[in-house]
Amino acid sequence: IENYVLRGLSKDLLKNYKGAIEDFSRALELNSKNANIYFHRGFSHMGLRADENAKKDFNKAIALNPEYADAYFFRGVVNLRLKNDVEARKDLLKAMELGNHEATAYIAKIN
Repeated sequence: IENYVLRGLSKDLLKNYKGAIEDFSRALELNSKNANIYFHRGFSHMGLRADENAKKDFNKAIALNPEYADAYFFRGVVNLRLKNDVEARKDLLKAMELGNHEATAYIAKIN
């Protein structure tokens, strides 16, 4: 699992989002209970502007770890891109509550 995750992270940094998604998906086949892998796959989906897929992965990451501040933050960003301002605001406020300070700037865009 670790090798797939590390390779996926490397591919994501190189903006090879499709390759990263493939590696994260392989890792999830081996361990479907890891919130971090869903989070990273969601982030790679964002790189492809596949926002609905990203949102599904962030939803899964949050279901597995309800205290995952960054998953709330990026789901909020995806919701902003999808023009779901009410959902975006809820996610960004939750991210702030859990300690993500980047959310403040995005909330200002909604108000």
